[in-house]
Amino acid sequence: MPEYDFQTLSSIDFQILSRDLLQKKLNVVLESFGAGKDRGVDFRLRDNSGHIVVQCKHYKDYAPLLQTLKKYEISKVQNLRPNRYILSISTSLTPDRKDEILRMFSLFCQSSSDILGREDLNNLLGLYPEVERKNIKLWLTSTGSSTELYGTTPH
Repeated sequence: MPEYDFQTLSSIDFQILSRDLLQKKLNVVLESFGAGKDRGVDFRLRDNSGHIVVQCKHYKDYAPLLQTLKKYEISKVQNLRPNRYILSISTSLTPDRKDEILRMFSLFCQSSSDILGREDLNNLLGLYPEVERKNIKLWLTSTGSSTELYGTTPH
């Protein structure tokens, strides 16, 4: 399986990929919304036990991501007060970076596994290859993807 950096995807395509992977991982159907101001909610699940909020951040580098999380997202999450907050991030994360983000959202993230970085998303793609196949824009940009996905060899 290729290791994607997700930079060829638009923000919307990255959100859709994240939604599809999280729905598989959590075995739920997440509410999805149209374009526009989202108040910090890309996807959510409301049920009798409360609600889960998912936010996707499509950044190449960590520094601007961190600045955005600090400047905008913390206050949004505090206003939402979800039972669980999940971040899907296209940036590569080290353990220290995950811990730094977890400290910011510690009241709402259950653990560091609620912060999915690039490596986590690639791991989920390995676990759920049908999501990779469904997201054509993802595998079309990867060298050799169609061969890996469909078991064919170029002629």
